[in-house]
Amino acid sequence: MHDSRRLRDVQELLSLLNLVNTVRSPTRVTKNTTSLIDIVITDKERISDTAAVIDLGYSDHKAQVLQLTVKKMVKKWKVITSRQYSEKRVEEFKCLLRKESWQEVYQTLEVNSALQIYMENFGYYFNIAFPYKSKKLRNIRNSKWITKGLKNSSKIMRFLNSLKRKFNVSREAHAYIKKYQITYKKVLKETKKKRK
Repeated sequence: MHDSRRLRDVQELLSLLNLVNTVRSPTRVTKNTTSLIDIVITDKERISDTAAVIDLGYSDHKAQVLQLTVKKMVKKWKVITSRQYSEKRVEEFKCLLRKESWQEVYQTLEVNSALQIYMENFGYYFNIAFPYKSKKLRNIRNSKWITKGLKNSSKIMRFLNSLKRKFNVSREAHAYIKKYQITYKKVLKETKKKRK
């Protein structure tokens, strides 16, 4: 690749975001030119090697192969199981108890057996009127490293970027936004590293 301002800007952006292009050799070769136009970008911390560039013979573009070691992601869903007690359900429960004849309880002479029958019937109707319901809560992300200060800085950054997009801001304002963005990215990167 030819050294250019655009290339330096892309490399600087990747560096700020702790990213790296793993492809180092040309990926497109013709009679007259060679260029590195097919790239594989990944987090610097997750990469230990560069991508292999392989000529499969099908095209003037070569294939890129990158071997990554990936940690198994565990879904962190919290499931809550509970009963719902509403006026309607309480009325339904009372109605079910009224419909029960309880004859088997009255006809049983042994007290413990009668109590057992009563509790089984009561529990049966209770479970009908107030069934357990399982509910998944939204995914719990490991974001303990995100502080209140970072959240506020993120809001400010979004606001400044929206100003820059919507209005023709002065050079001073543009320079301030750029400086704030660089500082924000540095703080974000450092905080994330410290909290891991």
